[in-house]
Amino acid sequence: MKNVRKLLAVFLLTAIVSSMSTTGVYAINTDFSSPTHTHQFEICIFYAYTDMGSTHHYVDYIKLKKCRLCGYNEIIDAYNELIHHTFNVIDEHVGKTHYYSEICEFCEHVKYSDSYPCSGKPCIRPYSIIKGYTQ
Repeated sequence: MKNVRKLLAVFLLTAIVSSMSTTGVYAINTDFSSPTHTHQFEICIFYAYTDMGSTHHYVDYIKLKKCRLCGYNEIIDAYNELIHHTFNVIDEHVGKTHYYSEICEFCEHVKYSDSYPCSGKPCIRPYSIIKGYTQ
């Protein structure tokens, strides 16, 4: 019966951790250890990003240690803060269409995105013209 309880607890903890959304991260501190059980910890790190507008996103961070055998976990570190976007540029041709986008690599905030018909390289609207247009 104890094994069934342990398996159920591990299953529930796994379901909770795997269903975490970007709005929050939760951990359950339930110790199922026994005098004969030695924890085998692994470190788990969770980040969740929330877009906060044109210049920033909010990051939630949790670092915890989790036992591989019984599912017990402890929070080692946790914080949240507002940080600036880090934009990646996508500038490519696909067939006769040119795609240009600037997207935050963490929260996926879109600063600029456009596509237009193009005969191919060299492009009829080069990157420098698009960049001047977006500023």
